Amino acid sequence: MSRPHAESELLSPLLDWLHHRGRIRFDTLVTVEMPWYGRRIDLVTLTRSGRLTAYELKINTNQRVIEQATYNSMAFDSSYVVTGRLPSERSRAMALEAGLGIIVVGSDVQLLQQAVTVVHSLELRKKLITKVQAKAGAWECLRPSLTI
Repeated sequence: MSRPHAESELLSPLLDWLHHRGRIRFDTLVTVEMPWYGRRIDLVTLTRSGRLTAYELKINTNQRVIEQATYNSMAFDSSYVVTGRLPSERSRAMALEAGLGIIVVGSDVQLLQQAVTVVHSLELRKKLITKVQAKAGAWECLRPSLTI
């Protein structure tokens, strides 16, 4: 794959990479553009073990996407910035300080930085899990429509 030019071009290679890395399986719930407190989270996964992960997809890494991913980290176990270009050292430092992971989608998919895992309040987790379950589909059901 060449360098992506639109956010939508990041999704399919990311999902395939997550699947091949074992981060999503046949029973993982996956939702795209999930509404959450007046915003939309680009990609959300909920594993059978209950791990909630948020992914914000942007072609370039900038302060705005780091802010969005940081908001996500307040409710999710882990939060990632997924970008089509290598982030600057400043952006990487900001993401590291916020505990965010960084994934770069280009000719291949590369994990630059692992997200810090944080477990949040049980009440917030219940609300979020209910929302994901209502909106999501199982990975195997979604996969054929996402992979070209």
